[in-house]
Parts: sequence; structure tokens; C-alpha cells
Amino acid sequence: MSQTRLRSFDGTESHGVELRRPDRFRALRQELRHDGASIARGAGLSYCAASAGEGVRVLLSRGYDRLLAFDENTGIVEAESGVTLGKLYEFSVPRGWILPVIPGHPSITLGGCAAADVHGKNQHREGAFSGVVDSLVLWHPEHGELVCSKTQN
Repeated sequence: MSQTRLRSFDGTESHGVELRRPDRFRALRQELRHDGASIARGAGLSYCAASAGEGVRVLLSRGYDRLLAFDENTGIVEAESGVTLGKLYEFSVPRGWILPVIPGHPSITLGGCAAADVHGKNQHREGAFSGVVDSLVLWHPEHGELVCSKTQN
């Protein structure tokens, strides 16, 4: 645990936070059981301080950066929330696949893209990031793992 100040990407907001770096799901679940506010943080590249707040426990998700599965026929990737777009592109582009929604920074994480429903320069044609997410799994301290998709939860 460390006390630190986190800034928004544009530097206009700053918050004193309790920073945690869980690297296993067991540790993450334990962190979520404390009293008080917690929020996940990926790359921290939001223009607002979306992943910080004064006195909040911030859980870095960058340790969850594994590509878990890939279907070469459909291009569907299963990945953890801390995977960056850069890492995903390094893997998928040589295999002939790229996301139709391309935000501008390669260090943005998949979790951050999903949480903020980001868009690229072509959102008028391709929409936002939620359009390329088939499903995601959330951990809720009271309900455990929740699979969320357009038809479930």
C-alpha cells in the first residue's frame, strides 16, 4: 500500500489516494472487501480523473494483462482488463485482425475502453467501444462473478 497523488491525463485534477497493485484475482477480491470506496485504474489516461478520488482506494489493473484466448476464424479475443490496445494490436494485426473502433493512445487498457465506452476518430461510422465487446466478467463483492453481455445482466 502507498499513499500517492494521481493526476488526470490533462493534469487539471489531482487526488490523494491509497494505491494498491493486486496481481492475482484472490488479492483483488480481498482488496474489494474493505470498507470504503475503491475504483479500478488502468493506464490513467482519462482526461478527467475517472480512476481517482480524494481518499479513495485505487486498484491498479495493469497486472491483469494477459491475452487468454483467440479464435483465428472470428477474431474474437478473450483478454484481461489490463491488456493495452498496443499489446492487443501487436498480437492481432499480424493475424489480420484489428478493432473497428480505434482510440488514439496505444497504452489505453481494454478495461478502461469498456468502462468509458471510448470511441475513435470514426465513431460516426463504427460507433463506440461497447459495440465490439461481446461480454465481460465483473467481480461484485456481494454477488461474486457476473457475466455481462447485451443479453445477460
